[in-house]
Amino acid sequence: MRFPHSAKRGAIAFAITAAVLAAVILLNIGASALFGGGLLFWDLTNESMYRLNQETVDLMKQTVDEAKAVASGTDAQKVTILFCADADILTENEQLRYVYYTARALAKKFPAFIDLKTADVWSNPSSVDAYRVNSYSTIYQTDVIVSCGTEFRVLHASSFYTYSDDSDDPWAYSGEKTFVKAVRAITRVETPVCCVTTNHGEPLAEGTDYAALLAAVKGAGFSIQTLDLATGQIPEECRMILVFDPQTDFSAGNPLSGDGGELGKLDVYMKNANSLFLFANPQTPVLPNLETFLEEWGVRFARYQNPENELETLGSYRVVSPNDAVDSAGRAVLAQYETAGSGASITKKMRAQGVAPKVVFPNAMPLEFSATYHLEISTATETTGRYEFGKYAKNDEWRAVYKIFSSAGADRMAYAEAVDQTGAVLPDVTDARGNYTLATLTYRYDSQKEGNLGLSVNRDSMLCVFGSTDFAKDELLRSSAYGNTDLLLEIMRGMSQDNYAVGFAPEWLHRTNMDSNYYTDGGNRTAGIILAIIPATVALGLGIFVLIRRRKAR
Repeated sequence: MRFPHSAKRGAIAFAITAAVLAAVILLNIGASALFGGGLLFWDLTNESMYRLNQETVDLMKQTVDEAKAVASGTDAQKVTILFCADADILTENEQLRYVYYTARALAKKFPAFIDLKTADVWSNPSSVDAYRVNSYSTIYQTDVIVSCGTEFRVLHASSFYTYSDDSDDPWAYSGEKTFVKAVRAITRVETPVCCVTTNHGEPLAEGTDYAALLAAVKGAGFSIQTLDLATGQIPEECRMILVFDPQTDFSAGNPLSGDGGELGKLDVYMKNANSLFLFANPQTPVLPNLETFLEEWGVRFARYQNPENELETLGSYRVVSPNDAVDSAGRAVLAQYETAGSGASITKKMRAQGVAPKVVFPNAMPLEFSATYHLEISTATETTGRYEFGKYAKNDEWRAVYKIFSSAGADRMAYAEAVDQTGAVLPDVTDARGNYTLATLTYRYDSQKEGNLGLSVNRDSMLCVFGSTDFAKDELLRSSAYGNTDLLLEIMRGMSQDNYAVGFAPEWLHRTNMDSNYYTDGGNRTAGIILAIIPATVALGLGIFVLIRRRKAR
C-alpha cells in the first residue's frame, strides 16, 4: 500500500515537530542543570561582581599549594562553603546573592579544593550542629560557614561588605577577600592566634570554671597560646590578647633605658592593628600601671576613693539593679543593649533577629570614660538615636570609646554599692547615678592604602573591657537562656580580622542601599539585547527558509 505524498510530508513534519519539542525540553533541562549547578551563568551587571579577580585566583592557587605543605605533602583537605539557607532564598536576597555567586565562582574555579553546599537552618537546625561553639550558640540563615576538617569559621553576610562608620548601608563589596582570608585561616595557612596572659594570677586554665570561655575563643577562629609578657615576646601572628582578672600589676619598665616593660610591649602591639580583651570585676585589686594604660584607651574602673584622701582607694563599686537582675540580691544584672554608635555595631546581628537574647553581667564593676577623653553626644538621625562616646584626637592619634552594654538606669532603681577586695559590702556607701556602663569598646582608627585604586582599608585596633568576670562562667556560657556566648563570639570574630591581607580592592556598589532595585537598568544592555534577538532571528530565518522550499517544491 502506497501512502500519498501529503501523508508522508505530514508524517515527516510531525516527526520534526516532535524532535524539536524534545530538543527544547532537553535544552531546558540541560540549561537548568548548568545554571542551577553553578557551572554556567552570565553576569549582566555593569560591575561584573560575580567574576573572580586575578588577585583572588593567584592567591587561592598559592593557598592550595601552602595547604598541601601544611598537610605534610599530602593532598590538602577539601574546603566546604556552607550557606545556611536554600539556594532560592540566597538568589532572592540582595545581600546574600553577591556572596553566593562569588562562592559558586570559587567552587567552579577550584572544584578539587572547594565544595559548595546549602542547608536550611530554620527547617533543619541540626544540619549545622557541628559548627556551634556549644549547643546553645546561634547560627542564622544569613551566616556562611567555611570549614576544613575540624576547623571552621562562621561568617555573617555583613562581613562580606565594607561599611562607612555608623552606617547600615554598604558602599563596597569585599567578598573575595573575606573568602580568601577564611580559607587561609581554616587550612592553617594563616590562623590567628589569641595569647592568654598567665603571669599575673589569671585563673584561666583547662578544667577551671572558664573552660567554656576558652572554647569560645577557639570557636571564634583562634588558636590559643599562653603568654608571659615579662619574659616572652608577642607572636607576630597574634591578633588578640586576653587578660582575664589579673591579680598583680603589669610592669611599666623604664622607657629612658629602652625597656618599656610589659605595657611597652602592649603599647607597640596595640598600635599595629591588633586587639586586647580584658575582664575585671569589683574584687580586682588596684593595678596602677595597667589602669593608667587603660585610661590612655579611654576606660577607667569605678573605684571608691577615701573622702578624706582622694589618692587612696578603699574599694570598688558594684552595680545593683533589683528590678533588672536574675538573682534576688540584684547583682546579676540583665544588661541593656546600646542601639547606636560603634559600640552597638558589635551587637547588630544579635539585635536584628527580633527579640535580642538576654545578656547577664553578674558581680559587675561599672566602667567610666577616661577624663582625658572628650565626652561627645551624637545628634539623632533617621536611623539612630543619640548616644554618648569619648573621643581622643592628639599627636596623630585618633581614638574613640563607646558603650556596648549598660545597666537599666535610675528609673529602674539601678545603683552601685562599694565593696572591698574580698567582696564585702562597705557600710553606708552607695552611688545612685543611675545608668552604669558594663562593657566598653575602644577603637584606634588607622588606615592603609590597598590595591591600585587609591582606596584605603581600615587597620583599626580594638580594646574591649568587661566589668564582670562571672559573665564568662561556664554555667552562663552554656545556658540556653542567655546570649553571653553569642556576644563573646561576635566580639572575638571582629577581633580576629586579618589586617595584613592587602591587595584586594573592594568592588564599588553603585547604590548606597540594597533593595529590590539594586541592579541598575544600565546593566549590560547590549549583551541582554543580543541574547534576546539571536533566538528570534534564528527562528525567523528557519521559517523563511522552510517557506521558500515549500513554494519551490510546488
